[in-house]
Amino acid sequence: MTDSIFQKLAKIDVTKKIVQKNRLDYLPWADAWAELCKSYPDATYKIGNFGESQLPYIYDGNMGYMVFTEVTIGALTHEMFLPVMDGANKAMKKEAYTYNVKDMAWNNGYSQQRKDTDGTLLFIEKQVDSATMFDVNKTIMRCLVKNIAMFGLGLSLYAKDDIVFDDEPDNKTGIPAIDNATDADSLNKKGIKLAETQAKVSAELAPPTSARESTQEQRTELRILSDQKGITLQQIHGKYKRKSLLSMTWAEAKEAIDTLRARKDNQDATTDKN
Repeated sequence: MTDSIFQKLAKIDVTKKIVQKNRLDYLPWADAWAELCKSYPDATYKIGNFGESQLPYIYDGNMGYMVFTEVTIGALTHEMFLPVMDGANKAMKKEAYTYNVKDMAWNNGYSQQRKDTDGTLLFIEKQVDSATMFDVNKTIMRCLVKNIAMFGLGLSLYAKDDIVFDDEPDNKTGIPAIDNATDADSLNKKGIKLAETQAKVSAELAPPTSARESTQEQRTELRILSDQKGITLQQIHGKYKRKSLLSMTWAEAKEAIDTLRARKDNQDATTDKN
């Protein structure tokens, strides 16, 4: 039986084309479109335009900018939308604005929000720059890649899991694979639903989030913890063969710091006895 659009595109390996930015994985729009057209040369896309000026976005003063795309392969069309965001995934608006995050620090082995001398909780102010047409353009092309993923190409980037197409259940999740339905549109919907279900189960089974994917607050906490315990990144690398704390899981990093600190204390105690 001939593969459906979704089955055919989901089998394409795009891992070698993925690039990283701000510790996130991206599939460049040119690569996504090229791979799509190799399989479906007649594929087309549209960018949403609005109002008398036919601007390529809609804008709300409170919510920010939103862009829209539409991809068509044969008789099948999928739509997608994406907000214009900065590197911290904060919505960009016409004017720059600020927001606060908790000022966190390690205290007696626990992560706690810092307090001023009078007991007032402390925050760090951050800024979101105003959006430009460059930001809108980048978001449109990112939206196009996400739109293409709805057909199966690169969908694992968003599902964070492999999509199985054989007749056996996935060994890790026990979720049945897609059946051999003859209705292509029904099969596409089943494939998307399967990816969503697998992603949910995989998230429950997944190990702790790696430190390099952690928040800025967590990365700051790791550095504070290592400084407080007198452990250098060179010591971490020497014992655990890792380049930095950020390449370790949160649990590994904390364990490494505690282990090295204990070893250092033992060495100090031995030196004192001698």
